[in-house]
Amino acid sequence: MIDVGAGRIEASFGAPADSVRQFALSEDGKSVYLGDPAGGKISKIDLTSGRETAVSTTQASAQKMAVSTNGGRLWVVDRNEDLVKVLDGRDLHLIAGLDTGNLPMGLTLTPNGRYALVSNALSADVVVYDTASLEQSQIISTRSVPSTSPMPRSESENLSDVKRMSQISIPVAISAAPDGISAFVMNNFSGEIIQFDIFTGAPLHIFQGIPRPGGMAYSPVTMGGAK
Repeated sequence: MIDVGAGRIEASFGAPADSVRQFALSEDGKSVYLGDPAGGKISKIDLTSGRETAVSTTQASAQKMAVSTNGGRLWVVDRNEDLVKVLDGRDLHLIAGLDTGNLPMGLTLTPNGRYALVSNALSADVVVYDTASLEQSQIISTRSVPSTSPMPRSESENLSDVKRMSQISIPVAISAAPDGISAFVMNNFSGEIIQFDIFTGAPLHIFQGIPRPGGMAYSPVTMGGAK
């Protein structure tokens, strides 16, 4: 935990890990949830005292995590089991394990907490879940969006349209837009960021990002009209 104004580390939490940890912060800023992509249990830390207040009985290779707006549920992408696990935000008991596509990577909740979205890298799709019923409400294929990437290609790299599409449609990061009806999905290789309507699956905008993204987040701050 870093004091940004003072530029110093205030505290550190959780046991040492061999790999980079994933974390999710509660909306009230009082608790942080820790997970590990290498696998293990999920823990909950009280930020005031630094004490561990809950540990899950279930294990997960936590690729991404998100907390509901009221703190009642923690969503965890388990990439090794192709599941998104829904845990109780208080004591971390398992509520449900929901099937995703092939190799889930990204996770985001809409601003009102009504929907959870998971991006699946190898099946090249986004699954939309109703957070109340825990049922799938939509599956959006990212393969249906033609590439606009101006990637230079040599003769040896020249790929057929079908093969090229299978390579660039690898959604690895997803972030809900503040409008509550769309989300930004970033694809590996092409680096394209596609804004989808989460109800119809229609692509709204396509932006150019970086070729091998590790993550993505939305900021309301604008510079010269761009976000």
